Order: sequence, then structure tokens, then C-alpha cells
Amino acid sequence: INILLQRGQVHGDQHIGSGDDGAANGGIGQYDGAVCRTAAHFRAVGGQPGDLQVFHQALISQELAGEQDALSAETGNDDFFLHISQNIIAAKIQNYRNILRRFIRDYGENDFVEKVVHELDVHKRQVFKSSCKQDLLGIEGISANQYFSAFPNLIVQQKEAFPFHGRNRRPPKDAVNAMLSLAYTLIANDVTSALETVGLDPYVGFMHTLRPGRSSLSLDIMEELRAYMGDRFVLSLINRKQISTNDFMHQGEEGVILTDNGRKIFLSAWQTRKKEEIVHPYLGEKIPIGLLPYAQAMLLARYIRNDIDDYPVFLIR
Repeated sequence: INILLQRGQVHGDQHIGSGDDGAANGGIGQYDGAVCRTAAHFRAVGGQPGDLQVFHQALISQELAGEQDALSAETGNDDFFLHISQNIIAAKIQNYRNILRRFIRDYGENDFVEKVVHELDVHKRQVFKSSCKQDLLGIEGISANQYFSAFPNLIVQQKEAFPFHGRNRRPPKDAVNAMLSLAYTLIANDVTSALETVGLDPYVGFMHTLRPGRSSLSLDIMEELRAYMGDRFVLSLINRKQISTNDFMHQGEEGVILTDNGRKIFLSAWQTRKKEEIVHPYLGEKIPIGLLPYAQAMLLARYIRNDIDDYPVFLIR
């Protein structure tokens, strides 16, 4: 992750304590809060306290937040918003595709999964031809439905115990959807924390519209992370038989939730997974999986500040 420092930070030290004493104290308070959030996250992914220096200059947020708000408020930025949204959705579809291709590589040819892979290729190309957000969201919805239609094929162990007939939520109606929903919630929380740490407002999104109480930008960024951090994790729990039907219970007439023991199993495996390292496709360095939200938030912040030419989305290899 040191390459983030080598390639230039989002903020400079000059932003600390600028303005009158009241503003300076407010900045220090934001700094302390960000340090606490980041320190807690590093402990969760097995990082060392010294690693916090990488994020030091990204903790004071006023200037960057102002630039983000200006982009949101100004007219004529539709092309900018559409460009970022296209990149994020294309990455989401590509990551869907790569998960399915990995299944074919590991378990052999499957006509239905191959068909879905082809359809996702078509939709990814359509993303960059879309001329408005509504068209883009339509393509994203169709792609997600097609991907999840192939998802049952990826469950190769405990098939009968974990049936899956498509994505559902509020409440999730089966064990697989219960785990997916929990995983997505955890990702969204980590993304929100990461955006706040680098000085971006998680409530001002590019693709998801502003809505009171909704972290729209967090939902934007998590789209590219869902498949890798969420879907693959849930599949591994089932296929490795780390979790069983005994770890779930019905709630109400239709809902299914994890039991207390099931949550312990899930969260313990989640923390272990976050400590595993991967080579970031853009940074070219090994980082814990748990720091992916922070890496992407840092890269988005640098793009907004024109430090890099484009926002490098996260793609599964």
C-alpha cells in the first residue's frame, strides 16, 4: 500500500489547522475521528500502527469535500457523472463475468453459464454506449438478473441445503440471500468509512441519487466490490462447508436470518478473509483484501483532484 504514498497523496499538511482557532480545532477533531476509524480498521485487517502514515495526508477533508460538492452542484457535469458511472458498472459486469469464467475453468464447460458470460460481454459493451443514467441502470439491472440466474451453478457443495432462485431482500427469503445481504452491508459500511477517511462525502453520489440518510457514493463504489468481496466469500462459506442450515432461522412468515452462532461463524470468516492479501490490479502491490475500499476511495479522491487521468476501477483477474 506504500505505493499510494509514492504516487502522491490526496491532501497536504497545509490543510491541518488552517483558518481561525475554531476551524483549526474542528479540523483536529475530524482528524482524530478519522484516525480512530482507520486504526480500528487496520487492527481488523491485521495492519500495524505504523501503516497509518500512508493515510496521514488524506485525513483532513475540507478542500476535497468542497470540490466534490461543487461537482454535484454545478450544471454541465452530467458527462462527468455518466463517465464514472459507466466505469463502475462496466467493472461490476466484468467482475460478474470473471467469477463465472473462473467457475468454468475450475469445473468444466457449462452451456448455461457460458451463455450468461456471453450476454454479460454484450451488456458491458452497451454500458459505454449508454447516453444517460437511466439507460445505464437498466443495463445494470438486466446484467445482475442474468448473473444471479447462473449463481446456483456456482454452489457445488450443499446444493440441496442452499437453494437459490434469484436475488431477494427486505427480508431475504433464503439462507444464500441472507448471507449476501449481510456481506453487502459490511462492504457498504467499510466503503463509507473509507470515503470519510480520504475526505469524500459518502452521501453525495454520482450514480445513486441523493436521498436523506442514504450513503449514495458508498453504494456507487461498492458496486465494483460486490462480486469479489461479497459473492465469492458467500460461495466459499457454502462450498467449504464452513456454514450449514443449522446456522439459520426463520423470522416472520418469509424472512431468513443467521442465528447467533451463524453470525459468529460468518463474521469470524469475514475478518479472516479481510486479512488475506491480493495484488491490487492498478497499484501493483499486495494489500489486505480489507483495504480494498480504502484503496478505491483514495484513487477516486485523486481522480476528483485531477491527480490522475481517470478513476481506476477494481477488476478481478
